[in-house]
Amino acid sequence: LTDAEAVDEVVFGAKGNSKGLANNLGPGSLLIGHRNNISSENRAFAAKLKMSGSEWVDAQVSGGNTAAESG
Repeated sequence: LTDAEAVDEVVFGAKGNSKGLANNLGPGSLLIGHRNNISSENRAFAAKLKMSGSEWVDAQVSGGNTAAESG
């Protein structure tokens, strides 16, 4: 996903609907984020997901975007 807005929409649903991934996770589920982004965004997603009883793990790709893009 290209930016924090896209992650928010996929995980938590577009504004005004409840079709996000988080709505389909059971308590104790674990979501692993591999996006190289700002840590404060990841902390915000983790806090939001925790409210539903699930956990978020930030597992960024080693080497950043350049390494990820080059495979």
